[in-house]
Amino acid sequence: MFEDAGTLLKSGLLDFKMVTTGFGGLTRQWWEKNQFIVVEMRRELNQPRMASESEYLYKMLMKYFEDHPEFKT
Repeated sequence: MFEDAGTLLKSGLLDFKMVTTGFGGLTRQWWEKNQFIVVEMRRELNQPRMASESEYLYKMLMKYFEDHPEFKT
């Protein structure tokens, strides 16, 4: 789900506000809980792009939350 949302967001096919209000908190929880596992799997499996769109989505959300703390979850 996060990979798909990141891909759609990056290509301009998904409205960013939909992401922030729809599942911004869930995205943040998922990435912060799993980022270390993902980074290790990238290294172990030699797949540097594994979950890259999820990471992109998370980073964009964190930037947005800095500018709009009312949406921070």
